[in-house]
Amino acid sequence: MITGIVLLRGINVGGHRKLPMAELRELLKSMGYEKVSTYIQSGNVLVQCNEKQWLSIAASLKEAIDKKYGYDVPVVSRTLQE
Repeated sequence: MITGIVLLRGINVGGHRKLPMAELRELLKSMGYEKVSTYIQSGNVLVQCNEKQWLSIAASLKEAIDKKYGYDVPVVSRTLQE
């Protein structure tokens, strides 16, 4: 299992592109990610997943957010080692 952090850019800033962290956690859980936790309203998420899921997490989450909320959100993923 890989433990990593996913960073969303430009959400919940100045009242624009609202994305409640509870909904973000549920979205990631519905995509098969485990031990999902968020940090305040920052868009920073800690997750666990297998290597195959990790390789596509940024693109998959970006697509899921665009589909559900209509937001084009830059997504960056890093392992704890990185």
